[in-house]
Amino acid sequence: MNLKMPSNNKLAAAIREYSDSNAVRFHMPGHKGRIKNDLLSSAARFDVTELAMTDDLNEPCGVIAFLETELAGIYSAKHSIMLVNGSTTGNIAMLASIGQSKRILLARDCHKSALAGAALAGHEVISLFPDPELSVITPESVEAALSESSFDAVFITSPTYYGQCCDVDAIADIVHAHGCKLFVDSAHGAHFPFSEQLPCSPVRSDAWVVSCHKTLPSFTQTAILNIGASNDIDPKEMQKYVSLIQSSSPSYILMLSVENCFSENMCSDWEHHCIRITELRKRIAAIPGLKLIHSSGSYDLTRLCISSSCTDGYSLAARLAAHNIYVEMADSECVVLITTPNDTEQDYETLISALSLIIKMNEADQQKQMYSSPAYYPSESAISIRDAILGQSEYVSLELSVGRIAAAGVGAYPPGIAALFPGEYITEEAAAYLCDIVQRGAKLFGTDNGLIPVCVRK
Repeated sequence: MNLKMPSNNKLAAAIREYSDSNAVRFHMPGHKGRIKNDLLSSAARFDVTELAMTDDLNEPCGVIAFLETELAGIYSAKHSIMLVNGSTTGNIAMLASIGQSKRILLARDCHKSALAGAALAGHEVISLFPDPELSVITPESVEAALSESSFDAVFITSPTYYGQCCDVDAIADIVHAHGCKLFVDSAHGAHFPFSEQLPCSPVRSDAWVVSCHKTLPSFTQTAILNIGASNDIDPKEMQKYVSLIQSSSPSYILMLSVENCFSENMCSDWEHHCIRITELRKRIAAIPGLKLIHSSGSYDLTRLCISSSCTDGYSLAARLAAHNIYVEMADSECVVLITTPNDTEQDYETLISALSLIIKMNEADQQKQMYSSPAYYPSESAISIRDAILGQSEYVSLELSVGRIAAAGVGAYPPGIAALFPGEYITEEAAAYLCDIVQRGAKLFGTDNGLIPVCVRK
C-alpha cells in the first residue's frame, strides 16, 4: 500500500497555536476554554469556534479545506466532505442531491437514515431485496429492476453491518448504463483503503459515505462523504445539501479526531491486524459448537460474526457480557464483533477463553430458533414514505398493529435496519418477528415504550 496520509496536521497546529496564545475569548463556546472538570478540562482548550485561523466546515477555504483534499486522496475521491453528525448526514445529503420527488431503488437492508432522506426529499421508493443466500444486493437483481422500470438513483449498503460486500463495480456499470446515480452507504468500510487484504472502497459509485468512528481511531459522530472521481456531481452542490442538515456549529474536537486518526503507520497497522485476525478466526472456528458466518464472497475479515449451535445471538451476547465482554450487536443467529488494530492480544485471549467456557458449560436455556428478517419479504405499500412519516399517527401494541400502515421505520438497533418500512402494511410475520426479538433482548428503534406508530385511519 502506498497511500499518502495527512502529515502536516494543519488543523491541529492552528488550534494549538490559538490555544497556546492565551487569547481572550469573547466568542463561543461559553466555557472559554476553561471547564472545572478533570475529565473535560484538557479538551476544553481545543474546543473552539470558526475563527480566521480555524476555518469553517460548512464553507471551508483554509485548514479544513486542506484536510478534505488529503482525505480525497486517501479515498480516491474527486472531493471529500468531513461530517460531524455521522454518516446519517451523508446518506440524507446524497439522496437530497438528486432533487425532489424522484424515483429511487433502495436496498431493503439500508440504514434508517436512508428512509429519512427519502422522506425529506419526497422520493418514491421501490425496495430492492438482498439475495437470500449471499445476504447482499447482486448485480443481477439491480439489472432486473432497472430493466423493468426507470429510476433516478440506486442506493445500496456495502459493506453490511455483518461485513458482507456487494460487487459495487459491476453494479456501478449497470446503474450508469441505465443513466442513474449510484449511492453507497459504506459506513462500516472506512478502513478498506488501508490493507490489500480488505475489500475495495466503492470508488466507482457516484458518492459514498464512511463512518470514521466505526473502525478507525476517531471520535463518535465523525464521518466522510466522498464524491466519485468520474461523475458530474458538483462538490459545491453536495456541500450545499450537507450544510442544510449538518450543524452550523461543528465540533472542532471531532474534526481534530478525524485529522489525527489518519496516521503515517495506518497501512502497516491494518496489514498486521489482518494477519492476526486471520489467526483469531481460525481459533474461534476450532471451538466445537461455534462457527463464523458471512465468511464467503467479498467480506471484511476483521468483522467477526459468531454463531453458536446451542443458543441464539442474544443469549450468547448476554453470556459474553457476564465475562465483561461486550459485542457490537446480536441477532437471532449470531453476535457481531468489530475488531481494529487497537485491540490487544489480551483482548483476544479473553474472548477465546470466554467462548470456550461458555460452550463447554453448554449454558443454553432454550432451543435455538432461527428467524429470517422480514426485511427480506416484501409487504404492500399503501402510501409514500414521506406521507407515512409526516402524517398523523397513533401508537398501538405490536399485536394490534397487524394490518395497519407503519408510520415509521421500525427494527432492531443496532443495526438500524428497518423490518417495517414507513407506508407499508404490517404483516403477521413482521409483527411476530419483532415480538420475538424483543423477548430475546433486542431494542427497537421507531417505537415508544414498546408501542408501534401506525397511520391514523381516515
